[in-house]
Amino acid sequence: MVRTPLSEQNAHKIPSCNRSMPSSQILQVLAKWRQAVRIDWQDLKILVAFSGGRDSVVLSHILRDWQRELDFKLNLVHINHCYRHDSTANETFCIQLAESWRLPLTVRRLDPDSRRGSLEEWARQQRYQELRQVRRRMAFHWILTAHHLDDQLETLFMRRRLGPEAMGWLGIREIWQDVRRPMLDIPAAELTAYARQEQLTWIVDTTNWDVQRLRNRVRWLEYPAAIKRDPDLRERLLTRHRDKIQWWRGIQPDLKRYRRKVLVSQTPKYLLLSARALLSIPAEIRHLLLQTVVQNELESAELTLTRAHWGGFWQYVQTSRSGTVFDLNPILRCIRDGQNILIHLPEAFNHQPVTLMAGETASWFNGYFEFIVNSKLLRSPEKKHLWISDDQISSDLTVRSWQKGDRIQAYGHGRSMLISDLFTDHKLSRVQRWTWPVVVDRTGKILWIPGLRHAADLLDYTDGKIGVIIKWHSQQKH
Repeated sequence: MVRTPLSEQNAHKIPSCNRSMPSSQILQVLAKWRQAVRIDWQDLKILVAFSGGRDSVVLSHILRDWQRELDFKLNLVHINHCYRHDSTANETFCIQLAESWRLPLTVRRLDPDSRRGSLEEWARQQRYQELRQVRRRMAFHWILTAHHLDDQLETLFMRRRLGPEAMGWLGIREIWQDVRRPMLDIPAAELTAYARQEQLTWIVDTTNWDVQRLRNRVRWLEYPAAIKRDPDLRERLLTRHRDKIQWWRGIQPDLKRYRRKVLVSQTPKYLLLSARALLSIPAEIRHLLLQTVVQNELESAELTLTRAHWGGFWQYVQTSRSGTVFDLNPILRCIRDGQNILIHLPEAFNHQPVTLMAGETASWFNGYFEFIVNSKLLRSPEKKHLWISDDQISSDLTVRSWQKGDRIQAYGHGRSMLISDLFTDHKLSRVQRWTWPVVVDRTGKILWIPGLRHAADLLDYTDGKIGVIIKWHSQQKH
């Protein structure tokens, strides 16, 4: 029985699942996927993106049955986007259904006031970001989503309509980083038949009928009209999709070689790419490489642009000056950094201050600090080392990011100097400036810019005194 829209009264009406003969096509397709899994099922930990809609309810129902047989860990995750009037009722429905099935459910809520650009794009990017955070925190293997064949066809139709090149024709991929989509070969009608046969209850997103949104307009108006005019369109879309998948597999060696050429540095939050190397790559696979690097290296990021937007980006790569900004999408931003292009997520450079404690290693972006105790102090220290006496280490030392206006009374200088001038003297890039550690005491006084300068009065001690050495390593230990 379908609930659309959900009310507080019918949100509690979750019928039991009386067994009958299930849809054979669904189970045949999923049985092949199940057999292809290379991890021992008893060791497997799976998250399901659970909206409470028909598709995720069917997938979760089947996985629940498998769990009883195979004894793997299964957890549902509901992302409440918090921008619809019925968001709270939908969340309540998901909680109650998970409880009735005795499945654990994690709920995460988004902040729609923080969005930039398209609501749909923002919601999608944030949804995957939240799902990945949950997966990492719980140390699960995969996130399963309930995309089906009709979703794939609509996506291919939109990609054809918007005019993207090869990457767009790959469509919704069955495997994308830590995401698995086992139902991509199953038509939506089969899911409906299964749900009704199993007497499942689900909710319908009230915004699904809003044809002002591109996906809904394609689903309800444009794609059905195109199929009516051209009945062979569906098969042509799928044929071209399959051909592009084969082509994609064939160019993997080239993409790996080009990746090494363009990638200067990386973290899960940002990429630094050589603009010159990007422009030297054959045009027919240039943006395919960029999409691949972004989607494989950055957490939760996906890159699907219109032809016009791609043109604007490549013009930006060719002609922009250092410091110029280009928005790839509502989540990803580019900044020209000398001869390189920085692509980053919004939180890429938001590092919380870290307290340095004797005997403990402290991480900072791609580097780390380590302590060497009971060491003999020297008067001419290496700039990557901080020599301090035992009484000085008793004062709290904290690592924080550089802030505009920061100054240090540097060793060997008669006056204080701006740290930004120090960065300029050492020709540091924007990325280096944003990620460079600054060590301060409990009063906020800057004591040390690792690798660049020490504060003058910090080195006022007698040679040979026993104390502590703090070493800064600019690369993480492997």
